[in-house]
Amino acid sequence: MDRGDQYIVFGLSTCPFCEEAVALLSFLGYNHEYYTLDDNPEYLKELKEFYQQRTVPMILRVGGEDSIVRFIGGCDDLKRELND
Repeated sequence: MDRGDQYIVFGLSTCPFCEEAVALLSFLGYNHEYYTLDDNPEYLKELKEFYQQRTVPMILRVGGEDSIVRFIGGCDDLKRELND
């Protein structure tokens, strides 16, 4: 099932919330890419600073005809977004 929007998830392989977010997106049929940043702590630090997010996952949505990228937040934020 293709639900239109694309999601990008940045996280760590040891993070249960990252796994939950990816599983939810898969279950609901959303296109998504999951990037584990275990081996790239500097990039993870830059993402955290850029999005002013202290934890993972960091989830972005690419949607609409113009493919606008919007920062969603973490796993709980994703759940709220998908329930709206």
